[in-house]
Amino acid sequence: MTVSIASLPPQIQQRYNAKLLSTPEHNLIHQLFATPVELPDNNGFIDRQSRYDRLDLFEVPLDDSQNNPPPQQLNRVDVDCRVRVYATYIVLTRQVTITNEDPVLNSAAARLGQSLRETQDALQRDNLESSASIINCVGGSNGDIPTEMTISDVDDVFTVLQNNSAEYITNIVEADLKFGKVCAELKSSLIDLECLAA
Repeated sequence: MTVSIASLPPQIQQRYNAKLLSTPEHNLIHQLFATPVELPDNNGFIDRQSRYDRLDLFEVPLDDSQNNPPPQQLNRVDVDCRVRVYATYIVLTRQVTITNEDPVLNSAAARLGQSLRETQDALQRDNLESSASIINCVGGSNGDIPTEMTISDVDDVFTVLQNNSAEYITNIVEADLKFGKVCAELKSSLIDLECLAA
């Protein structure tokens, strides 16, 4: 006799392991690389972001008469962002076939929250994809374009990011020779443990 979850009565289905029947949830990772901006109340749906271009280097010293150097133009770039509203909802009825102890409204609220965050993550992914640069790997030996990734390709990407003032997404781990220091700390910890044991 074959028994499936769908063929069991609703009372029995509710007693299954919650983890087994839980709704799969995505890992939300794209918001890690975004900069959230809050639009103040009553300001409409357009958010103007502005930045000033960097100035040229001035590597020639002034002469002895201290005459004014040549001036530079200060340029500003404006980017208008339009706020969009996304929404969904659930339709629930009050009619049920049996007495059901399942917290339907709590489950619906949880699914709506999950749907909100996954939609937000997908929109952020699409936004990042539309503005991302593509660098093909060319340092490999298989003859394809792009080739397999090599350390020279990673170095090229690192150089591009560094030259464009990219920010690090993790903390920098400084290199240091701390083998002796770790041993000294471990030894002092063992002494403390011996004292506690005594």
